[in-house]
Amino acid sequence: MNTIINVRDESHWHEIRQSNIGGSEIASLLGAPDAKGATAFEIWHQKAGNIPRTDLSGIDRVAAGNFMEPAILNWSS
Repeated sequence: MNTIINVRDESHWHEIRQSNIGGSEIASLLGAPDAKGATAFEIWHQKAGNIPRTDLSGIDRVAAGNFMEPAILNWSS
């Protein structure tokens, strides 16, 4: 069952990302390392709060996604 989460602001988005899977983590769940090389095992432990989240700042794919987010939001609204 899909649940729609209405994100209130950036702080709320980061809170949601702490325990939910995001697009940047899908590759690792399918067996390929994510942008910083995290494995599915590491992602699971990050989401469970056992280890700190991987810092994705400075990654080109992340910067591109951040750049495109406003256009995607406008298109989908």
